Amino acid sequence: MEATVYDKKESVSLGCHRRRHLQDTEGRAVMVPVITKSLRQVKRIIVLAVGFTILFLGIALLVLPGPAFIVIPLGLGILATELLWARRLLKIIKKPFQRKKETTHAR
Repeated sequence: MEATVYDKKESVSLGCHRRRHLQDTEGRAVMVPVITKSLRQVKRIIVLAVGFTILFLGIALLVLPGPAFIVIPLGLGILATELLWARRLLKIIKKPFQRKKETTHAR
């Protein structure tokens, strides 16, 4: 999506179109439509829905037959792209495996 570039001194009438002001590398004001913000929100909702679905499937696989130890980190990995708590939990889960990997390489 192309942004319209305006000089800083030029006054811009927003009218009925809401736009967000940014600056490009040369210091000029750049107008970016709010639609990009809406698209980011839609992407985030989709990522969260997919991540939670996979995470809950992994939790269900703890009692059902299936590879829960693969599915749960996969769900957390997807959620970690958007949520800080998922990123932290994923780091905690990965620590023992990283230590084991380091000890095998040392031999």
